[in-house]
Amino acid sequence: MQWFNTPEVQKNIALDGGFPNLSSSYEDPELADIPYWEASQKAYEISTTRPRIAEWPKMDEILMLELSNAITGETTPQQALDNAAAQFTEELGDKLPISYQ
Repeated sequence: MQWFNTPEVQKNIALDGGFPNLSSSYEDPELADIPYWEASQKAYEISTTRPRIAEWPKMDEILMLELSNAITGETTPQQALDNAAAQFTEELGDKLPISYQ
């Protein structure tokens, strides 16, 4: 894990089209010419990690399915979010509310 988080490896990830997880990567002048770089940096600044709870993989599956339904027009965006919220509540049960870590 330490190797993966080195500036060199993170830079190579960016050069290969990925998104680095080191904030210092966004200060590298060699990466500034990447077309999506500014947008990527803005997204990084407001992003958070995924919830560290055992239920997250199932919740992620639910969310991806509901977002797909909205994108394909099977549901409205609001219906998709409402469906996901209801399924999250069912999945988490009596563990609610969860304080984010």
